[in-house]
Amino acid sequence: MNFLILILLIVLISGLIASSGKKRIIHFKITHWFLIVYVGILTLATVIAPFLRDVPLEEKRVRNIQADKAHFDLYEKLRYGKLEQIDKEQIIKHETIENYQYDTLNIPTTIEGASIFIEKTDRQGNKIEVYTFNGTLIVDDWDFTSSLQSASFTLQEDRLKLQNTNQAIYLSIVNNGFPARQFTNERYMNHSIMSSNFIFYLKVPRSVDIIADDYPEIIYVAK
Repeated sequence: MNFLILILLIVLISGLIASSGKKRIIHFKITHWFLIVYVGILTLATVIAPFLRDVPLEEKRVRNIQADKAHFDLYEKLRYGKLEQIDKEQIIKHETIENYQYDTLNIPTTIEGASIFIEKTDRQGNKIEVYTFNGTLIVDDWDFTSSLQSASFTLQEDRLKLQNTNQAIYLSIVNNGFPARQFTNERYMNHSIMSSNFIFYLKVPRSVDIIADDYPEIIYVAK
């Protein structure tokens, strides 16, 4: 659409120049100069816009409704311990704590909004497994989740401390120019941002008691 408008403007300017060419000296009105400068700016912006990105991102187009469904499906599979049905690409970390010697596991509130799924099992022995799933970041239907840094954890005696990395993400959103919006009826500021927090899935020996009374997002797996 932008290219079509540019072509129309260039044709219009060419017509003005051609009509003025009948005279020996072409006298441009100030509006003609404004029009030429405007077309030049649009042309320059159209050419350089694809090269403004400093770091390539592996983003893809996704609708919010699709992201909601994918997030809901992931939650449902985690609720029932169906890890084998989850795409391996969604698991960004799988770590194992060997030779856990305590009868309790204390999980203090350290990450606001993060969900923790806990599966009690008899097959773990004295081993704890921690699966980490990334959050989501979708801006104007573009998925920037791959640019998020993953969360982590530290274990000190019987305290499992979940940690989130403070991260600043800078995005530049290019809108269609005013002439293009006259044809598309697009609003000047019509942006949408969708995000979700990290998810941790813990496999814990059944004999280990979980102490996390003050953590609001503890979900015990129904398995």
